[in-house]
Amino acid sequence: MGGRGASSGSSKAGNRYGSQYRTLASDGDLKLVVANSKEAETLVESMTPGRIYAVVNQKNGNLKSVIFNGGDGKRAKRVDLDHFHEKKKPHAHDGYLDGVFRGDLTQEESAVVDRAISLWETYRRKT
Repeated sequence: MGGRGASSGSSKAGNRYGSQYRTLASDGDLKLVVANSKEAETLVESMTPGRIYAVVNQKNGNLKSVIFNGGDGKRAKRVDLDHFHEKKKPHAHDGYLDGVFRGDLTQEESAVVDRAISLWETYRRKT
């Protein structure tokens, strides 16, 4: 769980893999994570192909996004939950870094978002 280049062991900025985010909870291929600092790089790679990250906003404690990594460990798409884009909330972006705005979620993405919300709510009740 590092930033760019995490699958190589460190990011282009020299941050060691796993040093920028910490896992709060997990459920199969889904990990609920929060950044260790506001300077953390965005999650774009994982050492686990197919990993899904549900990212908690460090400032307000709400779910910020759900990031889907492909079979190559690189980010394939992102679902933003905390803001509108072209009057859509949540909405999806396809691609590695910034991604191309797609808008509506697929049924599969909606199901994963529901899992992420459930995991987050369970985690919050326990803490």
